[in-house]
Amino acid sequence: TCFEPRPGLLRIQVTDTGPGIPADKRELLFVPFERLGAEHSGVEGTGVGLTLVRQVIEQHGGKVSVRSIVGHGASFEVRLPSTPVARAA
Repeated sequence: TCFEPRPGLLRIQVTDTGPGIPADKRELLFVPFERLGAEHSGVEGTGVGLTLVRQVIEQHGGKVSVRSIVGHGASFEVRLPSTPVARAA
């Protein structure tokens, strides 16, 4: 989902129904090449996606956060400052 809860702030949320992420592992999500054990599961990936997302979002003045309940999935939220974009006539 994507919405603007107030002028000047854009929120993007992505929610999944995966296995969830234990609280003590959440900060590891943003460590390059850290896959939280998924490297042994057959799930493809390199472990750099969320690292890159966080870097780009923070470079644009935003924040990335995650909430999760083990067994019920995770919800990632990006908050970015929004500015009006001039539209061509």
